[in-house]
Amino acid sequence: MSTTHELHLSEAFVGAIPDDSCETSLMKQILTPAIIAIGLCFAATGVSAQTLETGVPGLVVKNLACIDLVGLHSPVTLNVVNRSNQPVTGTLFVDILDQENDPVDGFALGVRIDRNSGRLFKQLVEKCYGGKFRVEFKAD
Repeated sequence: MSTTHELHLSEAFVGAIPDDSCETSLMKQILTPAIIAIGLCFAATGVSAQTLETGVPGLVVKNLACIDLVGLHSPVTLNVVNRSNQPVTGTLFVDILDQENDPVDGFALGVRIDRNSGRLFKQLVEKCYGGKFRVEFKAD
């Protein structure tokens, strides 16, 4: 009888331990696709770590990045830095290029940057198209 009694205690004890394998499996089923979707939505498709010359001595574009968002317009961020001792005012033209270096999208920014300083700019575009860029500045 003691063997039967131990068996019943063992079964009762095992049944009292919560089996969270179903919860873990459900969490994996929900979280894994969500994490992948978020990663795909915010994948940076074009990031330029290099410094791009604008054609104006001392005026450069840095940290130019474009992030393709599925179903939304894509944000472009860039830093315009004036390394000269004179303020700069004008228009910065940013072209987004495809794989064959043809312009497929772009925008213009009115820029006024004090001497020896910089500014962060943000702009929305239709798509990043691989994330190649060309910049040009025209002074006022």
